[in-house]
Amino acid sequence: MDNDIKTIEEALFNSIPALQTVLLGGWVIRLNRNYTYRANCVCPLYDTGGNVTEKVKKCEELFRRNKLPSVFKVTPALQSGLSDVLLLLNYQKKKIIKKEPHRKIRRGSFF
Repeated sequence: MDNDIKTIEEALFNSIPALQTVLLGGWVIRLNRNYTYRANCVCPLYDTGGNVTEKVKKCEELFRRNKLPSVFKVTPALQSGLSDVLLLLNYQKKKIIKKEPHRKIRRGSFF
């Protein structure tokens, strides 16, 4: 299932390309002049270990230099514990998307 989620996330990266993409230890940082959350966020796609708080701080600095707010896209199936770290750093949950298990996802649906 994690591979399916990674495949979907990779496809979504390509659906709204960012002007600048930075890779940081398995995390994809997308910068696009504040166009959308998806094109201006950190997407921790692969867990490569390391200090999560340190990675968050590096991402914050990159967003600060680009005059953008720090936004992290958290997919719990891919990054266990990241939301806890972000909450400890005073981040707020802005948007929560839940997939309903009884609902069939059709082509063209977004969740």
